[in-house]
Amino acid sequence: MPPAYDDLPHRRRFLALLALLLLVQLVDVAAAWGTHAAQRATLARVRQARDLDQVSDRAMSALKDAESGQRGYLLTGRPEYLEPYRTAVRDLPGIRAELHALAADVPDAAARVERFDRHVDTKLAEMAETVRLREAGRTAEAMALVQSDAGRKTMGEARDVLADLQRLENEAIVRGREDADGWEAAVRATVAATLVLDAAILGVMVWLWRKADRMRRRYADELLDRYRTLGAALSDRDRLLSVVSHDLRGLLTPVLGYSELLAVEAERGGSPLMKQYARPIATGAVRMNDLLTNLVDWAKQAVGASPLRPAPVPVRDAVRQVADLYADTAAVKRLKVVNGVGEGVTAFVDPPVLLAVLRNLVANAIKYSRDGGTVEVSARHGEPFALLVRDEGVGMPGDVRDRLFTPDRLGPVPGTRGEKGVGLGLFVCQDYVTRSGGRISVESTPGRGTTFFVELPAVAPPPATG
Repeated sequence: MPPAYDDLPHRRRFLALLALLLLVQLVDVAAAWGTHAAQRATLARVRQARDLDQVSDRAMSALKDAESGQRGYLLTGRPEYLEPYRTAVRDLPGIRAELHALAADVPDAAARVERFDRHVDTKLAEMAETVRLREAGRTAEAMALVQSDAGRKTMGEARDVLADLQRLENEAIVRGREDADGWEAAVRATVAATLVLDAAILGVMVWLWRKADRMRRRYADELLDRYRTLGAALSDRDRLLSVVSHDLRGLLTPVLGYSELLAVEAERGGSPLMKQYARPIATGAVRMNDLLTNLVDWAKQAVGASPLRPAPVPVRDAVRQVADLYADTAAVKRLKVVNGVGEGVTAFVDPPVLLAVLRNLVANAIKYSRDGGTVEVSARHGEPFALLVRDEGVGMPGDVRDRLFTPDRLGPVPGTRGEKGVGLGLFVCQDYVTRSGGRISVESTPGRGTTFFVELPAVAPPPATG
C-alpha cells in the first residue's frame, strides 16, 4: 500500500519560493527608489548650481554697472552718470541675500560667498568714497583714489571668487551626474538580475506545481480504485446478507404456519402438555420472524432496494395490529398494552415502516417491563405528529441512552425475564424514521421506565417547485 498523499511539503516549498520572489521584487523596488532619490538629489543640485551661477553673474554685472557709473561721474561730474551706480547699490543687497540662501547648505560655496561679500563691501566703500569726494569738489583726491589701483584689484579678486564658485558648482554637477549614471547602471544590472532570478524562481515553481499535480492525480486514481473495490465489496456483502436473510425467512414461514395451527388445536382440546408448550412455540416463531424481518429490511435499505412509499396511515389500526401480535407475550408478564391513539389519527409514512417501528418499540417495552406493568402507545397531535411508546420498566442510565441508536451499541441486552436480543431493532427504527423525514428520541429514568418519541409528518409535504 503506498503512503498517504501529503502535499504540505510542496505547499511549503511553493510558499518559500513565492516569498523569495516577493523579496527579489522588493530589492528591485528599493533599487529603483534609490535611483529615483539620487536622480532627484542630482537634479536639485544642478538647479542649485545653475541658480548660483545666474545669481553670481547678476552680482558681478551689478558691481560692474556701479563701477561704470562711478567712473562716468568722476570724469564728467554729471549726476545722471550716477544712476547705474545707485541702481546697483540698491539691488546688490537682495542679490547677495540670494547668494547666501542658495549656498547655505553647501559649506564650500558658503565660504566663497562670504569672501565675495567682503570684496563687494570693500569695492562699494571705495566707490562711495570717490563719489563723496567728487561731490565735495575734491576731484583730484577722488581721481587719486581711483588711480591707486585698489579698486581694480578688489574687482579682480571678487571676479576670481565668483569664478571659483562657478567651478565648484560645475564640479558638483559633474559628480552628481556621474552618481546618477552609476545608480542607473546599477538599477539596470539589478533589473536584469531580477528578471533572470524571477524566471528561475517561476520555473522552479511551475516544476513543483506540475510535480505536485502528478502526485495528486496518481493518488486520486489510487483512491478511486480503492473506493470502487470497497464499494463492490460492500455491495456484495449487503446483497449476500439480503439473500441469506430472505431465504431464512422463507424457511421460517412453514414453522410459523404449523406452530400457529398447533397452538389453535391445543386450545381447542389438546393435552395439558400440548397446551403448555404450543403457544410459546408459536410466539417464539413470531419473534424470530420479526428479527429476520428487521434484518431483511435493514439489508434492503443498505443496498438501496427498498424505497419508501409514504401515504396517510391510520395510526390506531397499526397500534392494534402490533398489540394483537404481542398479546400472548404481554400476557406471560401480565402486562397491559394500552392503545391510547384516537380514531382518525393519521401519519404520513410508509405503512410497513410504521408497523416495523411499532413492533420494535412495543417489543422492547414488553421486554424490559416488570410483571404486572403497563405499556401505553399514545399520540400527540400537530405538525409534526408524535407517537409515544411508554413503559414502566427498568429504564436505562444516561450513558446507555446516549448510545442507544448507534451501531456500536449492538449486542445482547437481556430483558427482565432473560429475553434475548441483539439491539438491531432500534437501529433500524432510527434509520427508518430519519429517512421518513422524522426524528426519534428517548427519555428514561433508571427504575421508573422509558418513553420513546417518534415524530413523523402528519400530512403530505408540499410538492417541490422549481
